[in-house]
Amino acid sequence: MGLWRIILDEATLEEIKLDHRVHKELTSVLANERTFAAWTRTGLTALVTGLAVAKFLHGILPEKFIPVIAMILFFCSAIFFGLAAWRYSHVGTRMKTTKVAGASTFMLIILALLLGFVSIAAAVGIWMT
Repeated sequence: MGLWRIILDEATLEEIKLDHRVHKELTSVLANERTFAAWTRTGLTALVTGLAVAKFLHGILPEKFIPVIAMILFFCSAIFFGLAAWRYSHVGTRMKTTKVAGASTFMLIILALLLGFVSIAAAVGIWMT
């Protein structure tokens, strides 16, 4: 601490310290973004698993089960993307009074919708083959 006092005067040190309330708000905003990322990763995992089932399990599972399993995974991924957008928006609405700006709700909802459409398109593509 002595070295910091030599480099920075006391007023500058006080400006660097975060207000406790701002720190709590920042923590909440970051937690909301991490939760969105977790739901999105789960959706992407379901999407990729569905693609892997459709591509690699021929000859291992009965042929009639492969598209059904893949489509279930695709629809689960679309649901996960929708839940990610809904939860981020829902929690973000309750945090409107925060001083800390998070990621754009509009952009994250658009991202989740696009990923959901990709999941549905993959399901349609598997169904048509």
